[in-house]
Amino acid sequence: MKNVPVLSYLLLCGRCRECGVRISPRYALVEVLTGVLFAVAAFEFGISLVLVWALVLISALVALAGIDLGRRTLPNVVVGPVALVGFAFSVLGDPVRWWVYLVLAFGVAAGLLTLALAYPDGMRIGDVKIGGMLGTFVGPCAARSRSFSGRS
Repeated sequence: MKNVPVLSYLLLCGRCRECGVRISPRYALVEVLTGVLFAVAAFEFGISLVLVWALVLISALVALAGIDLGRRTLPNVVVGPVALVGFAFSVLGDPVRWWVYLVLAFGVAAGLLTLALAYPDGMRIGDVKIGGMLGTFVGPCAARSRSFSGRS
């Protein structure tokens, strides 16, 4: 039962097969949450470029949420590359307006930075980073829902 995350966790009663040490249920919950979100995205978008876009974004957000809950930080080693991938997907979806995604990413980050500076107890720099990352992914898609799928 190696490498079958949720099934292995259940069959081994939440313990490591090699040493018997208890494994946090958080790992199984993350696997289930990711699987459910992937299934919802596949149902919504079908086999398409937008599905790949959604799966990358879902993976990044689930990973970042788990890291943030456990460590109260959003590592640049995750946020930076994911932002670049988001920008690449956005440019593939709308190559003529490539610059809009950069403007939106920096605009969202600048707006959140302003809020973080004005209210440091409420926001931190991680919120600014993830806002910029989301700007590269979502960008004009939020205002114009046709981007990848051609929907109006």
